[in-house]
Amino acid sequence: MAQTHPNQRQRDGRSPHQLCQISINFPGLARVDGSAFFGFGGSSSASTTTTPSHYQISNTTPVATATSAIASLTGPAEVRLASEHPSQLTFDVLLRPFSGVPATESKALAANVRHVLGTSLIWGANPRTLVQMVIQVLGSGWGTEGKRRARDAVMAAALNAGMLALMNAGSVPLKGVVCGAAVGMRLDDGMLVVDPSEDEEEGLSASGCFAFLFSDLGGAEGVVGRCVWANWRAVGKGRFGERVLKDARELARGAAGEIYLAMRQTIEGMGKRPESGGASSWKGKGRDVSADASAQVRPHDEGDDEVEIDDKMEI
Repeated sequence: MAQTHPNQRQRDGRSPHQLCQISINFPGLARVDGSAFFGFGGSSSASTTTTPSHYQISNTTPVATATSAIASLTGPAEVRLASEHPSQLTFDVLLRPFSGVPATESKALAANVRHVLGTSLIWGANPRTLVQMVIQVLGSGWGTEGKRRARDAVMAAALNAGMLALMNAGSVPLKGVVCGAAVGMRLDDGMLVVDPSEDEEEGLSASGCFAFLFSDLGGAEGVVGRCVWANWRAVGKGRFGERVLKDARELARGAAGEIYLAMRQTIEGMGKRPESGGASSWKGKGRDVSADASAQVRPHDEGDDEVEIDDKMEI
């Protein structure tokens, strides 16, 4: 019988710094300008074809995963006079739980998603118009009885699905791509883990979701990942210092960089494959992000004239 490494997770065997399997799909929903599915964990029942990289591409809609969300986007469209802005667009986000009607938790999560995705929009490009996004949480069971607390992985999945819907629509000018990743700190050994599962959340002393804006500046600087939002906080009686927060942010940066690369390869791959009824998907196994992704995405320099993490911190 094979032995499990002490640092491996008991449920899925991942290393502490390894993402779940990522699933990306563009289902082509009717009567919307863009739609996308994003999920952490799970699998698709259809066959896949292996590309030269570690990614897998398939032409099927993935089944509901451990933590996933589907987003649709409509607009720019006509806006009501009461909501019209003369110099910028109006951006509305509605988030629906797994079951039932949106309550306080859903509205709070939708407000955070709107704020974070807003950092990628060019607000003045479409004044006096409405861009409306609807996000449906799937797979995690969040929003059902007994699971009312908004999980950080749900926030990350909703962010990534919403960003992909914006990219799929192509009707709203963007200045970058926002990617979110969840990180937790284990209570028993103080180790930071990427994308903690529901089972692991019971044993965390701190957790949070970090969002990064990636933009290709060109030249030697390449792709820049800038932290635009975080809600890192202690859980229960847990405590943490500034060093832990910085380590958690850098670990999340590597995970978000891996997600960004997955999104980028998906969009680029869509133009290279034959048309398949408007639906296209991507599935890739998560890798250790402690050092791998950071080599491909340049970290944000503290001296850059941009919004710092402390300006968007929720504690």
